[in-house]
Amino acid sequence: MVNVKKVKKINKSELTRDELLNIAEKSFVKKGYNQTSINDIVKIVKVSKGGFYHHFSSKEELLSGILDRHLIGLKKSIQQIVDDKKINGAEKLKLYFYQSWDFMRPKRMLFIDLFYNTRDPFINDELCAKIKKNLVPLFIKIVEQAAKEDALDCPYPAETVELIIDARTTLVKLPHKTLHDKEVLFRYFAAFKNLVDKSLGIKKEIFGKNISEAILKQASFINKYHKDKE
Repeated sequence: MVNVKKVKKINKSELTRDELLNIAEKSFVKKGYNQTSINDIVKIVKVSKGGFYHHFSSKEELLSGILDRHLIGLKKSIQQIVDDKKINGAEKLKLYFYQSWDFMRPKRMLFIDLFYNTRDPFINDELCAKIKKNLVPLFIKIVEQAAKEDALDCPYPAETVELIIDARTTLVKLPHKTLHDKEVLFRYFAAFKNLVDKSLGIKKEIFGKNISEAILKQASFINKYHKDKE
């Protein structure tokens, strides 16, 4: 007699938290955060609202979980850079920015929609708070090391980093008219890069041509994204 193993049938209501996060993120990227409702999500995964609320109390909490997952991954990657004793501060600073741009690239549709299109104060505040919590302490450590090694003329690393992050968030608040004007948008992003160079007191070129190109490419992508939304 053949021994047949029973295969447990997966119940849709038993979807794990990570699976709900994956499905919701795909929906946010495809339709936009504002255009995606909880009803849309439960319909796609064929789970009851009760099943959804077992894991998340709201769409905002669901989004918070998605952001946590991504930023924690980036934090681990940058922590490895900070902890590497073989790398000097200037190189770590360059790697910090490269790592941040590379991290954003595959998820840029989601982040651009959240930052530049959704315009929800709760989302902007939540995302900025999470960035500050996960990344700013590491950024400060890198700047402190580079300053001690005399690669930077930056007597107030912590305060300078906080001001840089605040300046970065102002780009999020640019009016839609500016986001649609490629030339004006480029000037804002180029000004931000110049602000970083000057405020950190970079004594010699650290970032090189590639980081400048990456910043302008991001501006170009944001501009194209908004024009496509018209």
